[in-house]
Amino acid sequence: MNPRPLFRIASRRERPAEECRMSDFVHLHCHTEYSLLDGAIRLKDLCNRAKDFGMPACAITDHGNMFGAAYFAKQCAEVGMEHKTGEAKVIGERI
Repeated sequence: MNPRPLFRIASRRERPAEECRMSDFVHLHCHTEYSLLDGAIRLKDLCNRAKDFGMPACAITDHGNMFGAAYFAKQCAEVGMEHKTGEAKVIGERI
């Protein structure tokens, strides 16, 4: 069995219906309760909801910190899904 490619470039019309399910999608830009500017969802709720949708993995990209990364990894492990972590940085000139 060949592993599934990370990305597929094809429109929905070109793909059979069974390939167009939500589990093919992984949201890679999500701010959580640990995001200091605009996050709202709790990590446990995020992992459970992603699992309910049949997603194989989940990611967090909080603003300016990685405070929730270890707890996020633990929550993903509890529901049996892969985790991805990142950080959204704002880079600009100093005034």
